[in-house]
Amino acid sequence: MESLCVQTYKNFEVIISDDSTTNDVEKLVREYEQKLNIHFHKNPVSLGSPKNWNKALDLAKGDLIKIIHHDDWLSSPTSLEEFEKVFRDKKCDFAFCDSEILNVREDTISYNVPSPDFLKELESDPGILFTENRIGSPTAVMFRKTELRFEFSNSSYVS
Repeated sequence: MESLCVQTYKNFEVIISDDSTTNDVEKLVREYEQKLNIHFHKNPVSLGSPKNWNKALDLAKGDLIKIIHHDDWLSSPTSLEEFEKVFRDKKCDFAFCDSEILNVREDTISYNVPSPDFLKELESDPGILFTENRIGSPTAVMFRKTELRFEFSNSSYVS
């Protein structure tokens, strides 16, 4: 939530679809509701992933979607601004960025950086996105709101 508070781009809503069994998430939301445009929804019963993600998609009012999980952090105050600019300038439906993965248990950092060969291949055949995950976690992605829904199927998150 802190990394959202410092974003230079301010025209966004935060949708929190709470799938937990406690009211801890709601307490946290109350701490940030004066700083962020937050829409909180508590699921009456736990939906699990990816149904909870889909619930958040249904609640979103904006045209652009960026999923950020509870343990994610936007690396720069301009992260959302940079994503929005790509959509405005390139008229695209999908964008992604490199990501840094901190493994707290092992105290290691790894990086997900798509190779130039992959990027070139992607330009000519966007369908390769469905063959394996080569761009990273959902947090590395922003996309236009569509009828897209997430589902677990053969280790894939998107249908």
